[in-house]
Amino acid sequence: MVNRYLLLFTALLTAALLSAQTLIPFQGYKDLYGYATEDGQVVIKPVHKGIFEILPADRFYTVLRNNGPLQALTRRGELVPLENRHHVVTEVENVRPYDRQIDTLAQLVAIKKGEKLILRNTRTGAQTEWFNPTRNNNFEWLQVRYSSRREEKDPLQFTEGALPVWTSPTTLNFIDTDMKLLFDRDFGAGIVADAEYFIVAEGREKLAIADRKGVVRTPFAWGMLQPGGKTGFFVAIGPTYTNNSGGHRYGLINADGGLVLDTIYRSTIQPFGDMVIVEIDQRFGLMDYQGKEVLPISAQQIYPVAQERMALINDQDPATKAPRAWLMDRKGRRLLSEYASRILPYDRRDFPHLVFEYPDRQEIRDTALQLIASLEGMDESEIVETGPWVIKRRNNQAGAWKYGLYDVEGQPLTRELFDEMIRVYPRVYQVKSGGRYGVVNEKGEEIVPGRHASIRGSFNYRDTLFRCQQDDGSWITYNLSGELLPEIAAGPKPLPPLPDGFTAIRQEYETGLVVVKDGLKACGVLNDRGEWVLPAKKGVSYLPLTYYLVLEIPEDMAPRLWKSYPFPTKLKLHRVNQGKEPALEVDYVQYSSFEKKAGNTNVQKTHPKLPDRKLIAAYIDVKGNLLTPYNVLEGPQYLKSRNLLTVTDFNDKAPCASWSWTIAGKRCMNWTHSSAHFPRIKTGAWNGNSLT
Repeated sequence: MVNRYLLLFTALLTAALLSAQTLIPFQGYKDLYGYATEDGQVVIKPVHKGIFEILPADRFYTVLRNNGPLQALTRRGELVPLENRHHVVTEVENVRPYDRQIDTLAQLVAIKKGEKLILRNTRTGAQTEWFNPTRNNNFEWLQVRYSSRREEKDPLQFTEGALPVWTSPTTLNFIDTDMKLLFDRDFGAGIVADAEYFIVAEGREKLAIADRKGVVRTPFAWGMLQPGGKTGFFVAIGPTYTNNSGGHRYGLINADGGLVLDTIYRSTIQPFGDMVIVEIDQRFGLMDYQGKEVLPISAQQIYPVAQERMALINDQDPATKAPRAWLMDRKGRRLLSEYASRILPYDRRDFPHLVFEYPDRQEIRDTALQLIASLEGMDESEIVETGPWVIKRRNNQAGAWKYGLYDVEGQPLTRELFDEMIRVYPRVYQVKSGGRYGVVNEKGEEIVPGRHASIRGSFNYRDTLFRCQQDDGSWITYNLSGELLPEIAAGPKPLPPLPDGFTAIRQEYETGLVVVKDGLKACGVLNDRGEWVLPAKKGVSYLPLTYYLVLEIPEDMAPRLWKSYPFPTKLKLHRVNQGKEPALEVDYVQYSSFEKKAGNTNVQKTHPKLPDRKLIAAYIDVKGNLLTPYNVLEGPQYLKSRNLLTVTDFNDKAPCASWSWTIAGKRCMNWTHSSAHFPRIKTGAWNGNSLT
């Protein structure tokens, strides 16, 4: 029960974060910086010094290091004083679990520093300080736990306007959103149960119920209590089972400790709307909060579906004893007049829906129970696309399962049925037929020909690539448009013809490049046709990173490449196979393969104004194009697009030197940084709130 309570918190938190956007730093006039969204909407105006890290959707703040006293800048534009740059700042939220709502407490921020938790009102400057124990404290009798290290950056959550705070490493109290204590005494443990009540404890098997007026309403006599799903009700734990299976019996009490349901039920009582689901001896029923029976304890299964808007009940026809399935709403009313043989809820799909199986047909309905399709036969069906609807069906033909895509009329969209079909991207399916693999769209049209021995996919929202193995063992690559990308083909290939006197020392299957060396230790790079990409040169080693980038390293330093930080001498990144582009000179390179991280490479230079060994980083793409200005941290992996954003404050028309680049292919701002490697981009416009 408590686990469900905590899972609901998690679901609510996730829903609240969906609307958060990644914020990108941009430079305005006089070297002042602010933040904007990827779409160019200005969130924080340029009034701060220094370039800061990108703020991904799940990060709340950045530390300002060039503005005098140490401060945190939150994504809401608030400045929070810090004593140490390692302190963690989080936003504060108020969760209403039974109303399924999360409200941001905009005036509050939390600062976590070691074993201390500081709550600060950013409007008044008032703050309180509490203990923030870091050791585990999972009580078996009441789930109250210290925050783990991975949670320290998550929002601090009040529940129904109250927050448990540790007044010492071993004692707990509660505060309201004005940071005032709610009780005149401390407890050993406690949780916020609902909008009006708390569960508090003095120790093991010493639990009680308290209210918002600071009154403990029952003796500390309960062995275990859990929130009951409705304000003023609690699941109470009764005696253990008498048989060998062990475990507890469960009942329901009110806020005064009065018994609503006796402690006779064999599994945790599960709230559902105006009722609770109860179980005895693997038979389920429904009771209301007055202790009255809504549905006899006779069903094989009862569980909530469609985000708990309705309950799915599997029981038997009282006359024929045949299995049947039906739905009930949160008020205990039956939904739809006809019983189904089986109901399949797809709650976790991209398109939540229910499939009703009847003896002669299947009906697919949305979670409002509106009919989407009625299909003849008993094939297994589920929705996989919308606008228009596309249905995947599994058919049993000649003892083997076959998959295809159909419309709502039951007409096939794919030209054939497949042995396997996996949705890997919207309207894109990896399929297998006759032992051969391919990729098709929702109409059955080929994206990747279905002739390959295997397909290894790289699927994400920025780049979808299909690495396809051919019969000779070699690999070729297709993109989402079905275009063959030979420049990033991977797999064993015959060596190309080598120049006289040269031997291959490295063949990079992922890049299609071959590193060669002659007897005089001159090192060079060939393509897969045996043509020079980089002519042979003494005293260097080459490491191909992509089809377009080759790293040049002094030969004597090559064995220590990844151990030197920064490298003692300049490294060169040669931009090859793309015309005559000058090499990039950097001090350090952090590289992730194209398949894993879409080719974004971190390159670093020594900071011109800071002491030796201070490096500033930027990101480049697979062709060596700059994706971020130097000094912007943790860039493209957080962004929807590989093109990043910076803007200039055009309220002041004075010229300024600023890094700038484009987003989603749109030219957004000016670029006046002097560089031989990157072109000048013309000026766009910014109206003070957004880009135009």
